[in-house]
Amino acid sequence: MRNIYKAASISLFSLAFLLGSVAVPFLSNADAGTEIDFIKQVKQEGQTSYVQDLTVTDSSKPVIFRIYVLNPTTNIYTNGSLRDEFPFDQTGRVRNRAIVDAEQIQAVFSDAHVNLPAGKKLIYRANSTRVYGYQDSVGTSIPDVNGQSALITPQGLRINQIRGGSDQYKHWYVFFADIVNTSVPTPKPAPSMEMKKEVNNLTANSGFVSSVSAAKGDVLEYRIWVHNKVVGSTAQNLVVKDELPVAEGQTFVNKAIVSGSNFTTISSTANVNTAFVGRLEYVPNTTRVFGHADNSEGSLVADVSGKSKLFTTGVKFDEMKGCFEFEKFVTFRVKVIKPEVKEFPPQELPNTGPSAGLFALLGSVVPAGFILKKFRTKI
Repeated sequence: MRNIYKAASISLFSLAFLLGSVAVPFLSNADAGTEIDFIKQVKQEGQTSYVQDLTVTDSSKPVIFRIYVLNPTTNIYTNGSLRDEFPFDQTGRVRNRAIVDAEQIQAVFSDAHVNLPAGKKLIYRANSTRVYGYQDSVGTSIPDVNGQSALITPQGLRINQIRGGSDQYKHWYVFFADIVNTSVPTPKPAPSMEMKKEVNNLTANSGFVSSVSAAKGDVLEYRIWVHNKVVGSTAQNLVVKDELPVAEGQTFVNKAIVSGSNFTTISSTANVNTAFVGRLEYVPNTTRVFGHADNSEGSLVADVSGKSKLFTTGVKFDEMKGCFEFEKFVTFRVKVIKPEVKEFPPQELPNTGPSAGLFALLGSVVPAGFILKKFRTKI
C-alpha cells in the first residue's frame, strides 16, 4: 500500500508537469502562513544535516539543495508551480530562493544561503534533479530541460495538483551544484530562434494571415513575431529588420529578417495582392513593440527622418531569453496607394488632308512653271 501511495503521489505531484509561464505578482515568506509547509535548505555532500545558511569548507564536494513541500490542509491546490532562482555566476555569499505557487494560495518563497570561498561560484550538475516522496529513499529523476533543471528554468516545474492532509503527500526536491572557479564558463544551451511575418488588412478586418488582398486606400498592419524556443538559453544582440517593397506592382512580397550574434539569421514573408498596379507607403510613427500577452498600445519606436528603423538600422533587443514569456511582436502600418494617371487635353494637329497636300504641291509647282514660261519668252 505504501508503494501505491508513493507512486500515485509522485506521478500526480511531480512527473505530470507542463512547462508554462509563471507569474509571481506577490511573494510572502514561507514562515508567514499555514497554507503550505515550504522550506529551502542546503548542505555539502557528506554532511548529515541540511541548513539554511551554509559555509563551504571543502570546494571539492558538491552542494546539495533540498526543497520540502507539504500541503497541510485537506484542500487540493491546482495549477501549482515550483521554481528555483539558481545563483548563476554569483560569488561570495549567494542566495538561492525557491518559490511555490498555486491558484488557491499566494506565492511563497524560502531562501538558502551559501558562503563560497573567494574566486568560486556554483554550477548546476546536469541530470541531478530528483523528487522524493514519503518514506522514499530512492527518488524519481526529473529530466533536465535543455541542460538545466526543470526547477531552474524561468517557467519552473509545473504541478497539476498539490494534494494535502496526510504525510503521504510530503515531497522533497533535490539537486546538486558543483563548486568551480569563476573562470569556468557557465554551461548554457544555444538559442534556437523562430519567427513569423503576418499582415492584417485593417480596412477589411482580415485578421493576421500570411497573405491578403487589398484595394486602393486600404491600411494594412504587418506583424513580426520573434521567439527563442530553447528554455535556459539567451539570444544575444537581436536585430529585427524589414524589407518593405518600394517598387510599384500588383504582388508585394514583404520579408522580415531577424539576426543576432549567437544564432543563425532567419527570415519570414507576408504577401499583399492588388488588382491594379500600385505601391505600399509606410504610415509614419506606427512602428511598435509588444511583449507576451501585452494588451497595451505597445512601445513606440520613433521614426528617423520619416522612416521606420525597421527599414534602416533595425529594431534592436539586447537579448531574448528562451520562453514564450519573453517573445516579442513588432508591428507597423502601410497604406495601399494607386498612382493617378494624368489626362492631358487633346492637341489640335495641323490640317494634313488631301486638299492641303494638293495645294502644297501646286504651291511648289506653279512658281516653277511661271519661271520656266518667263524664261522661254525671253528666248
